Amino acid sequence: KKNTVSSMTRIETRERLMGKIVKARATLASREGDAGSQRRQRQRTSPSDHYHISKYATTSFDLTGWLSELPEDDLAVDFIPKLKDHLLGRIRGIEYTGDELEFTDEERAQLIIANNKIYEHNVLR
Repeated sequence: KKNTVSSMTRIETRERLMGKIVKARATLASREGDAGSQRRQRQRTSPSDHYHISKYATTSFDLTGWLSELPEDDLAVDFIPKLKDHLLGRIRGIEYTGDELEFTDEERAQLIIANNKIYEHNVLR
């Protein structure tokens, strides 16, 4: 009976793992299918353009939730103030030199991140 119980447990564990793998592969395949249809619809951009970012984003993340998943990552330290500093510099037309400017808390408060979301784009050239 001992061998039977441990064998059944191993089988159930493997079945659960296989189910996760199948689900992940199906999700990946659907994303690739969506990306393939989007590839055909993309507009051509000029090689002289400094960069091109897709207008549409299919994946979004709640900023607070995303940062809470990275508690010990250096990226998470002061991420939102740094993001706002970067965005304020671009919005105000200040040329990026590699060093970020620091804005005051009052200036940062003027910039509101809609729905507290950050978006992942499929295209960045």
